[in-house]
Amino acid sequence: MPRDRRAPTIAAASAAVLPLVLALCACSRPPLEPIDVGVLVPLTGSLSVWGVNTERGIRLAAEHVNAAGGVDGRRIRLLVEDSECKPETAVTVLRGWTARGDVPVVLGAICSSDVLAMAPIAERGEVVILSTGASNPAISDAGEFVFRNWPSDRIQGELTADYAYGRGLRNVAILFVDNAYGRGLEAVFGEHFGALGGALAVTPSESYTEGDGDFRAQLSRIAGSGADALYLPAYTREYPLILAQARELGLEIPIVASETFDDPATIERSGAAAEGVVFPSPASFDRSAPQGRAFVAAFERAYGEPPGITSDTAFDAMNIVAGAISAGARTGPEIRDFLNALEDYPGIAGVVEFDARGDAPKRIVFYSVSGGVATPLR
Repeated sequence: MPRDRRAPTIAAASAAVLPLVLALCACSRPPLEPIDVGVLVPLTGSLSVWGVNTERGIRLAAEHVNAAGGVDGRRIRLLVEDSECKPETAVTVLRGWTARGDVPVVLGAICSSDVLAMAPIAERGEVVILSTGASNPAISDAGEFVFRNWPSDRIQGELTADYAYGRGLRNVAILFVDNAYGRGLEAVFGEHFGALGGALAVTPSESYTEGDGDFRAQLSRIAGSGADALYLPAYTREYPLILAQARELGLEIPIVASETFDDPATIERSGAAAEGVVFPSPASFDRSAPQGRAFVAAFERAYGEPPGITSDTAFDAMNIVAGAISAGARTGPEIRDFLNALEDYPGIAGVVEFDARGDAPKRIVFYSVSGGVATPLR
């Protein structure tokens, strides 16, 4: 069912979104009951890098909001839980929050399988999920309370197929992590690549279970298939192992990864095996713009290192929710209505505006690894 994008009664609205606060101030008010916001991210497991980045971005924004006096004198209190990127864990946590009845919004949930498992509970409990990194195409239809300021894999998968076909590749094999994230990209890529005139070298495509350590059987079948490239939607923990084993087996064909490869530590751990790997990723924020420089400086002061992938979308998500609360939204339905009416929010990660399916598209950029560094392709 299409979302109602009419302006909500709670505030003539989106213009009232809390401005970005990047300078701490010494405001103080009498203590009032805090406003609880759920934060559900994988702090352990294969996507812990993304989870830590996300939690830090959310926390930085909340701390700046609180330092500026909070929202109507009330502090934002983050309820941080580790999803482990396991749907059953995510569901258990969300059920606990919905049972409380005073957690109207959950931020973070960056694993697609987590978001899809949580969606029915969020719909019944009227709790908003605002994901800062989940990308499975099915999330677009997961429900009226599910939003994301991260692009759908339908965009990434089709653009990756366009990239491969445009470089003369016609017979591509796929090795993917067997969960909602990997299955979504495998399906979109395969469908679009076939529509362009390409073919999959191995059918059904090869897959692996998150946490596996030996991929030689799948890679051997790919090596014997005559594939002229490998498409690899995988997770950060497994990338170095897959790439090393592919090179050990003499698989020298081009490798195209997914946006999960956008992590300097993963590239470093992959070493020489990462050379030449191409991957797409949502366009990063402009670090040369004034608010981009201020964000980097604030992040480095807080954590001693520059922001990583999803730190910016997480920062934006927290500020958008703080804006909704500032405009009078206190319940899940009110926050949902605020997000539906939001227009042209000038976030760190770019302008945010949710479409009728709760998506906020972003531009995709392709990178290539050379000398251990990922640089944009032109």
